Amino acid sequence: MALALAAGCDQGQQKDQKPYRSLVTLVESNVDVNRPLAANGVIRLRFDRYLLPSTVIRQSFQLLNKTTNQAASSPIVTYDPVALTVTLSNPAIPVDSQKPWLAKGAYKVVLPSPAENEAGLGLRAIDGAPLTTTRTVDFLVDDRILPESAVFEPTMLFCADVMPVLQAKCGTGSPCHGPPTLGDVPAASLVLTTSDGYRQTVPGRVAQGANTGTRVISAEPGEVFGVDMPLVDPRNPGNSWLLYKVLLAPLPGPPAATDAKNYPLSCATRSGPSRDAEPSRVPATPADDYERSVLSDLVLGREMPYPPVSAGGYESSPLSFEERERLRLWITQGAQLEDCAQQCFPPK
Repeated sequence: MALALAAGCDQGQQKDQKPYRSLVTLVESNVDVNRPLAANGVIRLRFDRYLLPSTVIRQSFQLLNKTTNQAASSPIVTYDPVALTVTLSNPAIPVDSQKPWLAKGAYKVVLPSPAENEAGLGLRAIDGAPLTTTRTVDFLVDDRILPESAVFEPTMLFCADVMPVLQAKCGTGSPCHGPPTLGDVPAASLVLTTSDGYRQTVPGRVAQGANTGTRVISAEPGEVFGVDMPLVDPRNPGNSWLLYKVLLAPLPGPPAATDAKNYPLSCATRSGPSRDAEPSRVPATPADDYERSVLSDLVLGREMPYPPVSAGGYESSPLSFEERERLRLWITQGAQLEDCAQQCFPPK
């Protein structure tokens, strides 16, 4: 039974990688010459491809003062594979601070194309496709924009925001990663539906489908996507296998009668910003079928949850965009665990 369960939930074979269909394109940004940035704001750039995490580095994003053409700062660079965005934020203080990090003036972000510079630095997609051409985004920083106008991403808590989704999608409706019962072993020995189960089975582990053999310690992102990738890499969602397993499934259609509104998606008392606060980011366009097919060639096994039923009830449907962003935000913020006092969804 354990073997059958594991095979049904997470089995796959490496496929020959397809020639890339298209180069990486910068789709839009939240700043330009007509949209100034608050001095404490966050620069967000949206792309049309899943990016190779090892290329999402500071050298791929040059933030320059237009007057002097000198580096204005060395921002923190964060990749969101859910919304296909890269953020450049304050390098010295937490991103939720109201303190400025840029002075008033004219700036530009330069994105060098790997094909157009001797060092070969620049963004690439997970299949190796480079940025189309060197791109420059010009914008102004206006210190007259009130600090409160800069909206920051809400804090995610495991018990209140993440565990309820994992229990509903990975435990109750499809029991692949629930606690062992009657001698059955969870798929890949991963328990995702309780804080204790997560603590005992996830941190520090290389994903089963990413493990190259003898390695037991996860690796930093490399030139080949998905090699020795950790299940969850705290503060690095772009290097977290669990998130990509969720992204393999297409976004669900319109909510069914038994959608998330009928479930208690918070099972703990929380403080701080509401999880429903709108993150300050550019609008997201979901990855298309081609992008998911490229991802499925590199991220072995089935999507989560499996099998996804987009027209079914809440428990059997893929994670919504908002739920994926919850998981992404929680990983970005360090994947902290609390001791959850209760199950959000009682066993059926």
